[in-house]
Amino acid sequence: LYKDGAIVGNYSNGPTWRHNDGSSVTGKVVVTKDSPTSKDYPWQRFEVTSRGQGALSDITAVVQIDTQKGLLQGDCTDETVGAGQPFRATYVFLKTKK
Repeated sequence: LYKDGAIVGNYSNGPTWRHNDGSSVTGKVVVTKDSPTSKDYPWQRFEVTSRGQGALSDITAVVQIDTQKGLLQGDCTDETVGAGQPFRATYVFLKTKK
């Protein structure tokens, strides 16, 4: 995860986003939309299902847009081929207005 060009955290399967301050959020997919190209991972909205204290503690949803790559092309002959395909995305973190 980047903010103003600096690394401030990471994304991992779960899906979970972790901030360098130790806080994290985990979400579940609530909306999926095809990306503008058939070669890129779909755009998704995640509802936060768990969170910790820190920079991400007020986050209620995460939107994944502007995806690049991540989808397998062609036939799969082995169920393990392509697991963990790299991709890039823009994540928008939403919180409830106070």
